Amino acid sequence: SDSVSDSAEPKSKNNPCSRLGQIIFTVLNDAKINVITTSSFPNVIEQLTSITKSFQNKEKLIAKDIELAKCYRYLLSEQSLIRAEAFLQKAGYWFPQNLTPFVIFTSLATSISTNSFTTKRDNKTYKVQNKISTTSPWINLDKSAPYFVAVSTILNSNNEIILKDCFALPVFNAKTLMPVESNYERTILKILFSACSRYNIIIEKPLFDLITEDKKKYRPDFILTLNKKKIFIEVLGSRSTDYLTHKHYISQIAESECYRYISVKAYELQSCYHSFVAELKELLEQLNKKSHM
Repeated sequence: SDSVSDSAEPKSKNNPCSRLGQIIFTVLNDAKINVITTSSFPNVIEQLTSITKSFQNKEKLIAKDIELAKCYRYLLSEQSLIRAEAFLQKAGYWFPQNLTPFVIFTSLATSISTNSFTTKRDNKTYKVQNKISTTSPWINLDKSAPYFVAVSTILNSNNEIILKDCFALPVFNAKTLMPVESNYERTILKILFSACSRYNIIIEKPLFDLITEDKKKYRPDFILTLNKKKIFIEVLGSRSTDYLTHKHYISQIAESECYRYISVKAYELQSCYHSFVAELKELLEQLNKKSHM
């Protein structure tokens, strides 16, 4: 079976939303929402359909003999909450005794705060019992919208449905649901889409760690693939010593796994934008010419 608990994200085991985050990363990865070919951008309906199919995969289990699909109720709305409440009131008869019956909803949020989010679909604000979780503690909640959110709902002591946990994942925009980890990444991804538009390039945002032959882990921010050659893009979002030391360590591992490793200082993009774009375009043109030789 395909366990939904083996995700590389989010990393904190103490996070009450970590299981929900693991489910979302597994679902999005299987649906290939994190992979785009520049010659054929999927529309938002195609992406949502792929996500739904991934949730409905019968091999995804939340517990022994209980499929994830049974606990997924598509897009969040007042009407879907009413139907979910009725479902949960009956679920206690067949749900494992060691688990509280729950239902998962997904939605696109235009904003989030500590304990609430506002949906794009109906511009309604929903309150969540626990603190909303994100992929990283340094995400600027105000600047990182829109978000793809997953919400778990349960019944309270009065047998009424409540929103218990929420996991919010920043995405590129409302039409392209590719995950990003910061507004810096969103800015760089926009540049990548523009620079790569002339070529048939696969752009991937890895959601799980990659592993070298000697068992070392690494995960570039983006992977570009052109004519079977991989270009790793690393988005530097801070100038702190610890952060840059960690990024340097990762680069030493990753450089041997790709054709070219490019890091860009997104925190001072104004000064390095032209050199970054020029280097990238020159490299893409070189690889494109080699394919025609």
